[in-house]
Amino acid sequence: MTVIKQTSIFGCVLLLALVCGCAADLEHSSDKSGSGGSIDKSPNGVFSIESDDDSSAKTAKVAGREIIYTASVRLVADDFDTFPERLAQIAIEAEGFIGEADIAKMQGKRRSGSWVIRVPSTKYATFMRAVIGLGVPESVKEKANDVTDKFIDLQARIKSGKQLEEQIIKLLERQGGQLEDILTVERELARVRMEIEQKEGQIRFLENQVALSTISVYASEPTTFTPEQTKPFSQRITGEWQASLLRARTTFEEIAVWFAANGIILVGWLIGLCLAWTLFIRRLWKLLGRQQ
Repeated sequence: MTVIKQTSIFGCVLLLALVCGCAADLEHSSDKSGSGGSIDKSPNGVFSIESDDDSSAKTAKVAGREIIYTASVRLVADDFDTFPERLAQIAIEAEGFIGEADIAKMQGKRRSGSWVIRVPSTKYATFMRAVIGLGVPESVKEKANDVTDKFIDLQARIKSGKQLEEQIIKLLERQGGQLEDILTVERELARVRMEIEQKEGQIRFLENQVALSTISVYASEPTTFTPEQTKPFSQRITGEWQASLLRARTTFEEIAVWFAANGIILVGWLIGLCLAWTLFIRRLWKLLGRQQ
């Protein structure tokens, strides 16, 4: 009887999984057939940057689509000293933030820096236009990744998983058999719930990427630092002589300070040595007198 019950449970679970899976596939295919639209690009493959007045037109082009915008900008800053502050200011104005910054200032080399900024997708075009205006652009790369199909697929899988979860819960409530059969159904329920949580996490990640665009900015200054010129021979000799005198003075002062701090101890040692030497000489003199 236990075998028959277990077989019936597995059969019910398998049947529910097949039914829900078919329903999800049907819904997925219907959503795909109904979803359309494309992204317009310029002839050179780079997305054009619209003005604020064209933001509604841009939204209309990608209505109903989930798009992740990423960009990379390399430019020569006209004023590198104030560039980080100006970049941070336009990021704040675009309601974004700087997620990563790395500035290199090495003597004798051209100063440079890299930043990773996250801004809302609705402010993407405005921010890109402002960044390019901070200097002379050397290269601008933009990419739009349409993840609408991923969203539809994940949502369909989550929906079918939740339907299967409800059916398993109902089956578990009706089941009053052996403990082993109940544990088998509960393990299947736990597996379904784990898959649902994984899919929901993937959707949250995609939503974050869609909501906030990622822009990588690399900037450098237009000129290089001029290294310090080599001094004439006479100035080098004079400098070394002054440095040696300074070192000698410093050494003498340190010795004087040491003697002042340990003067009493040195006097005591000196008196002791004098007494010991005097006694030694006297004893030696006596020995020599006896031998004669």
